[in-house]
Amino acid sequence: MPRPENFSDEDVLAVALELLETDCVGFTLSDLARDVSLSLAPLIQRFGNRDTILRRMTEFEVEETRAWNDRFPLKRGRTGLWQFLEEIVNGMGAGEGLSARVQIAAL
Repeated sequence: MPRPENFSDEDVLAVALELLETDCVGFTLSDLARDVSLSLAPLIQRFGNRDTILRRMTEFEVEETRAWNDRFPLKRGRTGLWQFLEEIVNGMGAGEGLSARVQIAAL
């Protein structure tokens, strides 16, 4: 894969999440650098260490969840609660990424 001219923090965090999904114990900065086609030095300059990336992933997940909540039309009562719960469950898909998100939440 050719080295991208520009990569966003979100792109790097998305790749980090994929790595965490496949191997939460062995997730390294070297793996991440390889998968985003960067050398290790620019990745460290931009993000620091592995713990910083994990914290940024957590912040990103929280921001995404808040944005989703803000877009959701809330209704009061049982019907509104049921609609909210259905949306959450249906939005989970087949559960892809759940193990990584649980690991992030645990951190």
